[in-house]
Amino acid sequence: MRKSLAATGVIAVSLLALTACSSSSSSSTPSGGSSPAGGNAGTTAAAAYLQPFLSSPTSIGFTTPLSKKPAAGKLIVGLDNGTDSNKVLSQYWAQAAADLGWTFKDVNVGVTPDTQQKGMEAALALNPAGIATSGILATTLKVQLAAAAAAGIKVNSSASTDPESPTGFFDTSIASPADIVQSGKQIAAFVIGDTNGAAKVQMFTLPVYPILLKFDDGFKAGMAQWCPACTMQENPQQGADIGTNTPGSVVSS
Repeated sequence: MRKSLAATGVIAVSLLALTACSSSSSSSTPSGGSSPAGGNAGTTAAAAYLQPFLSSPTSIGFTTPLSKKPAAGKLIVGLDNGTDSNKVLSQYWAQAAADLGWTFKDVNVGVTPDTQQKGMEAALALNPAGIATSGILATTLKVQLAAAAAAGIKVNSSASTDPESPTGFFDTSIASPADIVQSGKQIAAFVIGDTNGAAKVQMFTLPVYPILLKFDDGFKAGMAQWCPACTMQENPQQGADIGTNTPGSVVSS
């Protein structure tokens, strides 16, 4: 794993696991049959799982240098869905392009298949050397990816559930499905330890992004493994709910 637990906060921006510590009179019994105050095998196992991820990473996992610096003057387009996390991602796409002497242009593509397809078409019209995406399914962009491949335009995706495709859809693997599942388990381990095995979780999810379902899978797997008696309620949100309806839902849950 290349990231510390702190880095999982980038992913957790879109999925809030809110926990409330229960008192000793709670009706929930932690796994292992022990009282929260005494701890249990589940919390111990969760803590052991979490421990290796608490140190700051020393590498991003790529150690083979390029044979030479890429030629300057290329145009890279980033497809940004407008959320805060994507805005941060776009900021660093732009910085990476500048470091290579390239030009970067951001295109806001929203969160629906229709707007994503139109955004991809707008990006293709610019005839860039490459296009960067995050969280968009290859099936959504099937026609546009074929057009990109025909034009020799590379399309790089992060936070994708799709494998590399012959149409030029390549995942960076920095936020691969396995990585996102692991992040979910990390958060579950933290929640269990923070509540001493007596968590009551209100989980706010964004099913519109399939990659985030992997986070949900990892979180739920961790809870089931280490604290089956902990309670959890899922609250699916729409993309338009973020910053509008979601805060009220969080407060009322």
